[in-house]
Amino acid sequence: MTTTSAQHRAAQLALRMFADLWPPQPDAYIAEVTEGRQLRTDDLVVIYSRHEPLTPEKALSWAAWRHVDSSSARTAVLRHIAVPEGTWDRTPDMTVFGEPWHKLRPPSRMYVTTANRRMARVGALNDVRARITSHPAFGEWQQAYAAAEADERDQRQQAQALLDAVKSARAPYGAAVRRLREITGQDLLIWCDFSTLERSVSGWLASDGRLRVYLAGLKGVGTLTEEQYHEALKCADTLGL
Repeated sequence: MTTTSAQHRAAQLALRMFADLWPPQPDAYIAEVTEGRQLRTDDLVVIYSRHEPLTPEKALSWAAWRHVDSSSARTAVLRHIAVPEGTWDRTPDMTVFGEPWHKLRPPSRMYVTTANRRMARVGALNDVRARITSHPAFGEWQQAYAAAEADERDQRQQAQALLDAVKSARAPYGAAVRRLREITGQDLLIWCDFSTLERSVSGWLASDGRLRVYLAGLKGVGTLTEEQYHEALKCADTLGL
């Protein structure tokens, strides 16, 4: 779906609010977590490469954000969460920031540190969420987000209406193919449910008048009665064959 101006505005406001929580400062590194005991349930952590210290700016731009479900001495059970990235498709509801991005995606257990990866604690989820909702632009973002969601609902309704219209237009074609199968007892044509109307029916008999010749042959050898033959021809008329 096309991004609307309201969706773009909501995405940009969310990104700005989130970035404002961690303004860039010289040597403002986020402390590395070295063991699971340093974590608490509902903490927010970021996963990053071990090759360089993690600054807030880098955490915002490329680190992977996770929500801590539980932790032990060496491991933590983490859930994926989304952070604003400046596009509508990657903009979470900031009112409930930290909720799982994909509800069907289960949490995973990870080692706190590995040879190639490090983990850092950003803060407690409730504290971060409180800072978001107290941001001066939060009310403006709420209005923008409501308008953006309304646009998305309208787009979905329009897309569904178009899909319903296509299904309605295609219904007679599918019915004709099925009726031909019932009349002849043969799969004379290939019906595709997921294609354009022009390409819904295919097969060797679907061109050059072959279907009508074949139906006449079935009638000629007595496979089809006169009534069946004429009904089959009506199906061919419906299909434009």
